[in-house]
Amino acid sequence: MPLQRYTARANSKRWWHRMKERKRLRGAFGKWHRLFQVSVALLLAEDAEEEEEAQDSRDIYLIAAAAACEGMHCTSRHLHRGREFMQASDFPKMKTFNDFKTERVFRFHFRFDRPGFLRILRNFGWLDEAGQPIWLNIGKGKSTWSARADWVFMVLCRRLSFPGRIEDTCTVLGGSRTYVCQAWNYALNFIFVRYRVMLADMKRFAPWFEEMASWLSDRGCPHDNLVGFVDGNDQFICRTLGPGGKRRLNLYQRSNYSLKKKRHALLWQNTLLVNGLTTVEGPYAGRHHDAGVLHHTSLIQDLKDISEELGSKYAVFGDAAYPLTAHCFPACKAPKGRRMSRRQRKYNLKMSRYRISVENVFAAQGQQWGFTQHTQNQRVGVSAVGQQYLARSFLHNCYTLLYDSLNSVQHGGFHSENPVTLEWYMDY
Repeated sequence: MPLQRYTARANSKRWWHRMKERKRLRGAFGKWHRLFQVSVALLLAEDAEEEEEAQDSRDIYLIAAAAACEGMHCTSRHLHRGREFMQASDFPKMKTFNDFKTERVFRFHFRFDRPGFLRILRNFGWLDEAGQPIWLNIGKGKSTWSARADWVFMVLCRRLSFPGRIEDTCTVLGGSRTYVCQAWNYALNFIFVRYRVMLADMKRFAPWFEEMASWLSDRGCPHDNLVGFVDGNDQFICRTLGPGGKRRLNLYQRSNYSLKKKRHALLWQNTLLVNGLTTVEGPYAGRHHDAGVLHHTSLIQDLKDISEELGSKYAVFGDAAYPLTAHCFPACKAPKGRRMSRRQRKYNLKMSRYRISVENVFAAQGQQWGFTQHTQNQRVGVSAVGQQYLARSFLHNCYTLLYDSLNSVQHGGFHSENPVTLEWYMDY
């Protein structure tokens, strides 16, 4: 019997028994709550009887029953329709960045310390002249509501850092499920609209190309014109399902299925520069090859334009899957039915010490921003899967600028005379 790993319902009819159990518990809780309401109403009526002895006892019990029915109606409306429809006072108060007492707790939840957190907010334009977070209008039409900018950004960092439920974020930061979900989508869309083009722009770093190439060559690299390392990264997603959990092949199932990984995925092309920052282009369907994606991106054309402008041919290095061009150097690959020569193996060994940095960056991003690693949350057509990956790459670049980079630590530390600052990077 085949595995039912991606089906919408569990095997057999366990889902039916769980539904019946939940219905029974709701009924028992409602019955208990009605009895509680009636008893409270009777106690209030008896107190009123002692104060007004002239009132008939039958009228007192009728008043108690009416009060109990009103309380029942209000309770059923609040409890049986979901927590997002409850009043705002029923949820924890929305926290600010000052509500976390220690710096260690703040950085655990949001990955940034408080000074770096405020620097990012300032470059977003979410701080006023006095340095206090502004109020953002979230929602559309009559359902528009306001939230503090620091709370919205904390929702983004918290959700990207931990692949948990929305209720977990509500417990840590306060607010209802609806508020947290709308703030999450608002922050993702803000980064997507403002920084999507910037994340794929290689020409911004052209003034540092000569310095990066010479720095890499001084540390034993065989090439004197390399400025970065290119590689593809798979973002694993759920298999797309139709209404009712039925399979529908026209919902990008075949195009997103990677034969190499044997899983559904989206393919992104990342280029790690020597200074530790990454450029991202995508997403592409998971069935594509890295070499095919390279021809659809603007990486080679950008390197060609920069080389013509600066008068020197700059290139990037990739694994054996990439083609050999004037601006892309791949690792050596053995011919079919033959072995690589000793010189080729020595070259691959030497270059692997530099190319491994891009793989380490993928691992660091997945470890720090674990939400995109949780496949059950990556559902195409249901959530903004592409925006989540772009937000992860953007925040990791900001983290690199604030606290140094993994690439610099691994290769001895790249320090420019005119280093890239967070304010310059976010000013696009």
